[in-house]
Amino acid sequence: MRALKSLLGTPLLREERRINGQSTDFIRIIAQFLAEIKSRAEAATHQTFTHALSGRPVHFHSSDPGRDAQAEIDLRDCYLAAGFEDVRFLYEPEAAVRSAAPAAGLGLIVDIGGGTSDSHCSSRTAQVAHIFWAHTVCASAAPILTARSASTM
Repeated sequence: MRALKSLLGTPLLREERRINGQSTDFIRIIAQFLAEIKSRAEAATHQTFTHALSGRPVHFHSSDPGRDAQAEIDLRDCYLAAGFEDVRFLYEPEAAVRSAAPAAGLGLIVDIGGGTSDSHCSSRTAQVAHIFWAHTVCASAAPILTARSASTM
């Protein structure tokens, strides 16, 4: 999946290819992967999943805002093609802060990925996590420093 994720935001993602004698594009390949995960989850839980909350990198693989926005559009299209009706995104470091449920105080989240590495400092109370420092290093670009506002947990 990591190699396929690197195609998000590029024209290559939507180019038709012949794979195993069939014409397809990478949107459909990623959608098949997501549909398989959806199908297995539905079989295991005996529930139907129509909505997805997906983690996404702060920056997919570039500091180009237009390409980054296109990557999210591409990923949304993959989820929709996999059968989801609604898709929302949460930055991966924010998802990590929310899922870790650490005790109140300061925290550091480090996400070392295939094309980017993110680090985030946060402070947390019982109701609010505030990410006050975020740093992303892209393999193909200079470091990016961003700040995030507080979010209610």
